[in-house]
Amino acid sequence: MSDQITVTDSLANGLKNRFFTEMVNGADLAEKTFIGKNDRLNHRNGFAKLSTNVRTAFKDHAILVYEGGSTKKPYVAFDLLTVIRDREYNSWNEKCLTGCSMIFNFDPRYFHDAYSSYNIGEHAISRLYLRTKPKVLDGVIDWRYITPELINIPLWSNFWGFILFSAESEKFSEKCFPVIPAASGLLMCEFSKVSKRLEIRTFVDDAHLTHEQLTTKKMLLTIGADLTSSPACFLCVLGRSRIDNPSVLIDLLAQRIKGHPDYSILKNVFFHRVEDDAERLLRKNELDCSIKKLASLVHEDLDTCLIHLGVKKFQLEVKKTVLRDPIVSEELV
Repeated sequence: MSDQITVTDSLANGLKNRFFTEMVNGADLAEKTFIGKNDRLNHRNGFAKLSTNVRTAFKDHAILVYEGGSTKKPYVAFDLLTVIRDREYNSWNEKCLTGCSMIFNFDPRYFHDAYSSYNIGEHAISRLYLRTKPKVLDGVIDWRYITPELINIPLWSNFWGFILFSAESEKFSEKCFPVIPAASGLLMCEFSKVSKRLEIRTFVDDAHLTHEQLTTKKMLLTIGADLTSSPACFLCVLGRSRIDNPSVLIDLLAQRIKGHPDYSILKNVFFHRVEDDAERLLRKNELDCSIKKLASLVHEDLDTCLIHLGVKKFQLEVKKTVLRDPIVSEELV
């Protein structure tokens, strides 16, 4: 039946409005319901049910849920889309949803939330509905069918947001236009000096991507595949805590980018709107410096360990090493 449905601009706009309403109201309700019943956090056996509770309460609203830590000291983190009540418009004066990361830690008992590193505007949501294949549930278009397209946002918004926010040159962030891979295309982004966030402006499906854009999408999907659900996706909420160490994964991601054969193509995509050749080269060099600086902070062998152990076990080994040897800690982070 979905093959017979064509999503028009008007229908996409209606679905976008439904998406905004569902994400905001649903997330608020689920959060209140869940946090009001968090007494189970006192017992490890009860905490083991936490992930199930989170996935149930936020199943229609969480972009990502990650379970980290050890068996004795677990934590669960999740990323939602919501509206900042006094800042519901982005710097282009369009309504937007802002990422909000939350973490529950068992020992010590700890709850923290923080706005994440990205906004996604209503135009991008409309384009997702317009340019992806709709799904039908009980004879009605399911408003949730675009959510799988958003799964890579937490990882790459944190990574590119960190690069842009920490750039020494203001012109670099003004001239750099990062992309985030989606299952069916690319999410096009800009950095806002006002919000200090990566703002996702639109979505372009695979059929309308250039060869270089499609190559960049494949590159990012490949090198980020095992980190799509990881502490690196929760840099804003984990960055200052000692619960986990996302910075190691950010550095390893930089290593992968630096060593990838299509890195030069990625730079072409990011700076395609810079018309002056000399300035475009300068901005590419600035990105190189940032990527190389991060990549140099960790030993290359760590990536092999990450691939072999998987994210959760790798993070536990990193934490053990940091606690055991302060010198190694400095080398790692």
